[in-house]
Amino acid sequence: MKERLDNQGQLLPTCTCTTCGKDLDAATDPTGDARPKVGDVSICVYCATLNVYDNDLRFRKPSEAELKEIQKDANIQRLISIIKAHNKDLN
Repeated sequence: MKERLDNQGQLLPTCTCTTCGKDLDAATDPTGDARPKVGDVSICVYCATLNVYDNDLRFRKPSEAELKEIQKDANIQRLISIIKAHNKDLN
């Protein structure tokens, strides 16, 4: 597993999902090797809900306006569906 690094190569803190409370200690960009930055969206691999990176690169819940925009993103919706299907197969 890759270290969890920010866009300056600094180690990121472990983040806690704002919905299920699970700790997440890794980040992956499905389109490449980008590192998370303030305002980026993260999908929890445990519960498939959305989190947004805050100024400290920790998770916060998306605002209503952010949520409306995120829900329009077909790639994010596809990834949520994949995570949910994968988690369902594990149970």
